[in-house]
Amino acid sequence: MTKSEVIMLRNYIKGAYGYDNGGESTDAVWFDLLQGYEYKGIMQAAKNHIKSGNNYPPRVAELIRGYELILDSLSDDIINCMERAGEFDDLAGDEETKSWNKRNRIEKLKHWLAHPNRNLIMPEWLKAIISKYQAGIKMKYFGNGSRDAIEQRSERYD
Repeated sequence: MTKSEVIMLRNYIKGAYGYDNGGESTDAVWFDLLQGYEYKGIMQAAKNHIKSGNNYPPRVAELIRGYELILDSLSDDIINCMERAGEFDDLAGDEETKSWNKRNRIEKLKHWLAHPNRNLIMPEWLKAIISKYQAGIKMKYFGNGSRDAIEQRSERYD
């Protein structure tokens, strides 16, 4: 996130709750803590917090946790799309071996996607494959039609 995105986020939260608990120094702290995150994801986490009826504005930690829940759902969707497309399938071999290999590949990908340093440990060839699926799925979550998709996915956590 950029500094201007942090200010937009804080203004959005202020608009929803009618007050602000800080100023420029608070903006600097929020920027320091959120600079490695995607704006659209953090904004969606803020919207989810507000829509859930919380009486108090979200803290940074709550926004990060909400963002991580969104990413978990996004990762599940990436894996499901890749599985439907046959990315984990073997072309040859007996059915038992194919099934075992597929399950292991899916579990390994789940491990990589859940790792906090996934970009450092994930092989480049896998990043390229994932990026094919990621754009469409991110549009589902953060794009024009993201509102319904996020609400449907968040029901899983209720």
